[in-house]
Amino acid sequence: MFRFSRCLAAIACLALVPATAMAKWPDRPVKLVIPFAPGGPNDMVARVWTDKLGQALGQPFVVDNRGGATGLIGTEAVVRADPDGYTLLFGSSSVLAAGLAARKTSIDPTRDLTPIARAGDLVMGLAVHPSVPVNNVEEFKDYIRKHPGKLAWGSSGVGGQAHLLIEAMRLSTGLDVLHVPYRGMAEALQDLLAGQIQVLMDSAAFGQPGVKLKYLAVLMDQRLPERPDLPTMVEAGLIPVTLTSWYGIYGPAGLPREVVDTLNAAILEIGKQPELVKTLRARGAVLTPMSPEETGKALEEQYRTNKELVAKLKLSLD
Repeated sequence: MFRFSRCLAAIACLALVPATAMAKWPDRPVKLVIPFAPGGPNDMVARVWTDKLGQALGQPFVVDNRGGATGLIGTEAVVRADPDGYTLLFGSSSVLAAGLAARKTSIDPTRDLTPIARAGDLVMGLAVHPSVPVNNVEEFKDYIRKHPGKLAWGSSGVGGQAHLLIEAMRLSTGLDVLHVPYRGMAEALQDLLAGQIQVLMDSAAFGQPGVKLKYLAVLMDQRLPERPDLPTMVEAGLIPVTLTSWYGIYGPAGLPREVVDTLNAAILEIGKQPELVKTLRARGAVLTPMSPEETGKALEEQYRTNKELVAKLKLSLD
């Protein structure tokens, strides 16, 4: 009885101790799941963050590439993980479209994930191979009208954001292109540079020296200051609504607020480093600082837009 009383007293004392005093997160390596194959834009941007976060928080952030099903396999692994802060997702807007188009998954990212922070907005350009005899959007449209189904447009997979973009263009313009899905953007970009496909929404090489591609428009909500000559996809009449592409860091539902706040604060602080800004830009991304609440709101807004488009297009992975 005496020992039992002492145990009860100890438990009562522990209840009064702040969680941070009991176990400060992280106290062991953190796994960051990337739901795409190595070498693509998602992977390259994620690895910039793993290095910086490991330095800032004193524990390694270990990359775990789990590609497949346009990001759904890796996302599902995080959704099923314990919400302890040691399994996180480096997700992208592609997963939103894939989750809506797949009947064999019940993932709802607005319900099943905890938003932590935005990790980069992609600067994406509509790129065509130099062999295609077009120099602007109107010539691009005209060429497709005269050669329906001839241009092959690559994407990172069936049902992903890039595929949704292609189908949205078909819906908006009636133009016919051949959709060629890949396991990731790295493979698609390789084939574009080799001339195996002719069109791609490119972020990794956009504006980089030595990359001989022609850019006709940007997938953003406004024109790029460094390329004011390029219209947005909506402005050019290629798609009906803005479909921005971005990366975000998320955890399973129920992630402790302490973990969310610690990680968000670290990301915002790291984001002030000029070196990081430069590195991200070289990988086709710009940083948009967001609180967890802002990250969640942006996720919900794009999820709603994608849901409406997927319904209109009757897009399905099955």
